[in-house]
Amino acid sequence: MGLRFNPAPGWPPAPPDFLPDLNWHPDPSWPPAPEGWKLIVDDPYAAPLPVLPPGSYPVPPAPGVDGYAIASLVTALLGAPLIAVILGLVARRRIRESGKGGREMALAGIAIGSALMVLVLGLVAMLAAGDALENLTGGRPSTTATRDGDGVIDRAGSLAVEDLRFGDCFEYPDGAGTRVGKVRAVPCHEPHDAQLYHMTPPWDSYPGESTMQARAEEVCTDDAAMEAIIASTVTESMELTYFYPTAASWRFGSRSVQCVVVERDGTLTRSVLGYGIAEGSAA
Repeated sequence: MGLRFNPAPGWPPAPPDFLPDLNWHPDPSWPPAPEGWKLIVDDPYAAPLPVLPPGSYPVPPAPGVDGYAIASLVTALLGAPLIAVILGLVARRRIRESGKGGREMALAGIAIGSALMVLVLGLVAMLAAGDALENLTGGRPSTTATRDGDGVIDRAGSLAVEDLRFGDCFEYPDGAGTRVGKVRAVPCHEPHDAQLYHMTPPWDSYPGESTMQARAEEVCTDDAAMEAIIASTVTESMELTYFYPTAASWRFGSRSVQCVVVERDGTLTRSVLGYGIAEGSAA
């Protein structure tokens, strides 16, 4: 003998072989069942329920593994960290709602993806720092330049901007503005593209960066400063620029504005200044 569902009066007919589980509740719009009404009754025509050993219950089928968890781990191993983390987070939410497996796979995908992102960001930061250092040092090894007895550079090497002197020739760093820490200074007969043509006396007090920049612009375009440049050496591709103390470099002893002539196209192999310069073996 089996069991069947016995709907109360006024309820719609139940589907064939319908047996409610413990979580089933009648629709609130249906009329209430009469007191004592049995919703489950014996039915001699129904198939009997399977007989199970004492203390046992039917084992529900395995829910399976969430596909997003698998995708998270796979994309992390394939080197797509951001996608792996996103898929892993979505998988965790889906697993909580569905009860499926794959929680450990989702966590592994998130962990591997996060580690890869940290590694990538670290490499990017190192490359950016390397580019900045190359700009500050002129992009060459940091062998220090030397001067002869007359103070003229006789061996190429790295030189701090504040140590540049009137007439020094050097390689202007690519992409540099007015804030440069070091340059590669060279004897003026060696290939270069920049030369310092004027320096101001040290300033007594820092007037502020905007004021200092304005004064540098004024000083370096003054006719008296530009008289040092030999007119016949000037080309259309030459530009005038300058270095000036910033608030930070002022604290480390930078006090003077340094005016620089730069050859933007090609290189120079001699001084472009007309006086006060010893050029060694330059012609």
